[in-house]
Amino acid sequence: MKILCIIHERHEKILQMGATFTALGHVTEFFSPKSYRAGCSYYQKKIDKIGFHHMRNRFLQEKRSEFHRMLKTFSPDIVFCINAPADTLMPEDIYETRRKCPVIAYFVDGIQRVRDWDGYYPAFSRIFVFEHRDVFYLQEKFDITATYVPVGYQAVYERADVAVEKTIDILFIGSPFYNRRILLEELAYAAEKKSWTMCVYGPFFDTKYFWKECIFRCRFPHLYQVLTNTVVSPAQASDLYVQSKICLNIHDTFHKSPNPRTFDIMATGSFELMDVRDYYGDHIVPGRAFAVFEGAKDLKEKVAYYLKHDTERERIAEKGCKNVRGGGTLSIQAIIARMLESVDIFK
Repeated sequence: MKILCIIHERHEKILQMGATFTALGHVTEFFSPKSYRAGCSYYQKKIDKIGFHHMRNRFLQEKRSEFHRMLKTFSPDIVFCINAPADTLMPEDIYETRRKCPVIAYFVDGIQRVRDWDGYYPAFSRIFVFEHRDVFYLQEKFDITATYVPVGYQAVYERADVAVEKTIDILFIGSPFYNRRILLEELAYAAEKKSWTMCVYGPFFDTKYFWKECIFRCRFPHLYQVLTNTVVSPAQASDLYVQSKICLNIHDTFHKSPNPRTFDIMATGSFELMDVRDYYGDHIVPGRAFAVFEGAKDLKEKVAYYLKHDTERERIAEKGCKNVRGGGTLSIQAIIARMLESVDIFK
């Protein structure tokens, strides 16, 4: 099958859709819906901000023309969108494409806070969402049927059979959402008092400006001491997870369903401690496949408990790994394969 994938570069780095489609035996080309502001100069941004949009309009027209040329020359069997391409394409571009082949949308971000996507939903042949509540939102507001599909783990996280010494007590990898910084600062303070080995990885402050590091250090002094301020690749994250006794997963407060990191951690055979979700899906159960916490006090108590109970921690980690890796059910490759298998009925 020939697939034209519309995806931002930042999502491709995380999801590795190219590798996934190739592993499934498909031929793929990519169209990047990169926004005007993401690629223009400082001068062009200022001109656009004060109301002169001629350069933006020319950019958008060129991007739309590029997409339709690609559509004509590549002649895909399916167009696969990661989120709605609102930065460069219009809903009519999707409608026109759908007259030639099915167009699937996979929303890997919550849709309810992005109003720019509203006009795109009816244009898609089928919609998949990683946020379970978005199924009901699309049904109630747009009378559109969507399917809940979690964002599964990449093959690089299949590390359960690798014997590695666990030298890290507590590990967190992720972006610096405000709720995360607050929780991690409090946990880092507790870790210092109790001599727990804690490591945090992520782009928590901008290194281009020295004062941002100073401000961060003043606001989060204990977190600063355990932070490695860098973006971690999937391969590096996999290595870190298997070295850790407790892999911490703290979600963005807006999202209520499990994020991709949920399955990445369990696929490595590591123990996961995650904040409570409204919905977990059909394959993983809190208390069996992973542990959950609710608030800072409970987080510190759970960390202390599971660091003392190795056997219980290892049992939960093993169960979680079997749940997500059994039959490849929650690998991104298996998930995408099931999506593509559903295409024919929507032509």
